[in-house]
Amino acid sequence: YTEQEKWEEALTWLDKADEVQPNNFQVQIHYANYFIRKKEYKKAYEYLNLAKKLQPKSTIPFEAIANISLRLKNYDDAILNFQKCIELEPKKASFVNQLGNTYKQKGDSQAAINQYLKAAKLEPRFVMSYDNLANIHFSLKKFDQAIKYFEKCIELEPSNSIYLRATAEAYIEKEDFATAISYYNKAQEL
Repeated sequence: YTEQEKWEEALTWLDKADEVQPNNFQVQIHYANYFIRKKEYKKAYEYLNLAKKLQPKSTIPFEAIANISLRLKNYDDAILNFQKCIELEPKKASFVNQLGNTYKQKGDSQAAINQYLKAAKLEPRFVMSYDNLANIHFSLKKFDQAIKYFEKCIELEPSNSIYLRATAEAYIEKEDFATAISYYNKAQEL
């Protein structure tokens, strides 16, 4: 019902679930998701904070709070909550990568790069960290670095033409048009 935006029906069933099992972690998460979908973030925070108390070692409420904070451009709160996720699951590259994205949105490119590098080290086959490294270097006009990371993306996902085209764009910025054309041709072959 929540996904269909049938709010009254969704809330009726959530209330019944909460009645059957009060203070159930999963029910609190569903309440939070309901209010997130309705963009009632203050109410969602209430349920996420209760969920944190019910299962303090779960990353689910911390990640949800971090994502709400990002939507509200409260980067410091997002950083704190992603850091908590990393503290709870230190080997999960996606949390480190999300922390990098948060720093990038905050405008701290170097902190973002540091997090993307950590994510790549944690999971060397996690393509998103290399994708983010390539794109942030491209935006900083560090095209050799961008190419290096786009090449890593191509190595990990050789059939993804997006990385071939992005590499071509970096070569265009370097005015190496012949190499750019070769990458565009490879992308077109795919």
